[in-house]
Amino acid sequence: MHDNQPKHRQMRKEQRRIARQKASRGGLPAILVVCEGRETEPNYSDGLRDHMRINAAAVHIEVGDSVTDPVGLVRKAQKLFKSDRDYDLVFVICDGDSHHLTAARALAARPLRNAAGVTTKVQIIASCPSIEFWLLLHFEYSALSRSFSCPNACADAMARNAISRSGT
Repeated sequence: MHDNQPKHRQMRKEQRRIARQKASRGGLPAILVVCEGRETEPNYSDGLRDHMRINAAAVHIEVGDSVTDPVGLVRKAQKLFKSDRDYDLVFVICDGDSHHLTAARALAARPLRNAAGVTTKVQIIASCPSIEFWLLLHFEYSALSRSFSCPNACADAMARNAISRSGT
């Protein structure tokens, strides 16, 4: 027997209205970042992530340790990705003045398939001339014509800037 009373129709309609809706928004992408250095690049990446207000749980930063060449870093990123396929994006941060950058870009072009079946590639972020120059630009204006002979020259300029700001 089918109950078609208005009270019952109204209750069914109300139950459908308050039923839990399907999620309409996807989660944050999981990002793997492999950095060349042990301190500068990871600290810079952490600071940038904090500044951009990106959830720390969504970004995993891995240091290169003894691996310093771009090809080795791309291989390390691919190895880490294959051991944990939950990442949506993979980045490698390395110095752009390396002569192995072309070979690293060719290796990075190989597609990787994550756990959800989506393909991605390792994206290389080459800091040219160095990550220290990027950091310097956050604190001090520097014309492009001004050149630094090495990353240590950038670090010295940052130290001078810190001393002049502190007033000592």
